[in-house]
Amino acid sequence: MKMNATGTGLLLVFICIVTCSGGDEIILKTGEKIEGIVLFESSRDITFDTILGEVTLDNERIEKINRYSQKQNDLLKRIWELKTKESGQKEGRAIEQEQLTPEEMQLFEETQKARGLIKYKDEWYTKPALERLLSDKKKELEEKETEKEKGKKFEKLYSTEKEQKKMEKDAEKESKALKYVKRKQWDQSRVTEKFNIYYKRYRMKDNRMAAQISGNPDNVYTKLLKDMGIESYINWQVRCDVFLLDNESSWSQIKTIVGPSDSTPFGFSVAGDREIYIDPWGDTGLSGLQQTSDIPIIFSADVLFNYFLAEILWKEFLQDKDVPLWLIAGTASYYSGTGMYNSEKMEKDIKAKKYLSFSDLIKKGKYPKSEKDFERFVYESEVLVRILVNAYDENGNLAFCQFARMIEQGKSFKDAFEEIYKDRFESLDDLSKKWFQSLKGK
Repeated sequence: MKMNATGTGLLLVFICIVTCSGGDEIILKTGEKIEGIVLFESSRDITFDTILGEVTLDNERIEKINRYSQKQNDLLKRIWELKTKESGQKEGRAIEQEQLTPEEMQLFEETQKARGLIKYKDEWYTKPALERLLSDKKKELEEKETEKEKGKKFEKLYSTEKEQKKMEKDAEKESKALKYVKRKQWDQSRVTEKFNIYYKRYRMKDNRMAAQISGNPDNVYTKLLKDMGIESYINWQVRCDVFLLDNESSWSQIKTIVGPSDSTPFGFSVAGDREIYIDPWGDTGLSGLQQTSDIPIIFSADVLFNYFLAEILWKEFLQDKDVPLWLIAGTASYYSGTGMYNSEKMEKDIKAKKYLSFSDLIKKGKYPKSEKDFERFVYESEVLVRILVNAYDENGNLAFCQFARMIEQGKSFKDAFEEIYKDRFESLDDLSKKWFQSLKGK
């Protein structure tokens, strides 16, 4: 088989990557090196033998030729024969090692070294190729170590078994709120594996409220833990008390009994006592009205239950520390799918400049008092959480949990962001711009 210069492009590429074994070395002006045995030369071109047959190249394409001894060329032919004979059965390297005589192996290695090749793990490489290989291996090892260290750090973030038992023991004590509802003869509508649900059974409105969340709240609990990526941290052995507030008087009394809390217009949660308070009518006076078909509940009890359950689980994960409100509200809304607001409303608010800026959002220390302001705050927070979680693929929840833990441990938003998300965003300004675009529905 003989090929001329116009038909050898792909062949040359293949020949250049075949393991070098000795023989003459043809160096092209492109820098490529071809292993072969020179057969014919003229003033116009050169023909040489290769493992795939004869090849003819114009002299203009050749930079120089390094010629080797007859013994070396004979060795090259022998290796070609072995490779051709056992092609598809063994790698060339194995053939050379197993079937060459000691004298041939010595000559082979001397030839490789003379050509400037370096042996590494029974393979021969040029110096640049070996440096690239070792650099890639080092980078791969560093990446594995980094992921391993991240995993170790995150494991340390989890509460110890001793802390978990202490939390469960504390939760077994009756809180002031629970003593209050028992004294007021509230009914315990249902007991599940994870929840006690309290309300006043004789009121029609409260019956409907209780029915909304009494389906299977334990399933909601399990799903939220999995979705949030914190199932390894939390496993309730003591039930959470859920109170459905029937009127404005009960709402005011409960807030007084519980004391300072992150109260919203629709309820709140207390992680330390493992309690959830729900006011589906909102903190607007509507709770004093009787339920009629013309007056819908502002947010149904099941929607609010999902929201406050996500909130209390997240608070427990963060060890009920004083963390930014956006981190609590946004996470609760994102994972519970509450959907308190929408992009159409937000777009109008942006045009009217009735919204919190990025810097104001992450610094806000108290929930807005009005329902609309609260809903807008939750929506803005949810958008930020969604962007951060989606910055990673399957590890989005893990990265976000690490980020939240750093903030809980006292790191600033900027420092935690740069440590976890430095490779996902150009800068903090880049995150802010993406957040604002998402608010506008773009």
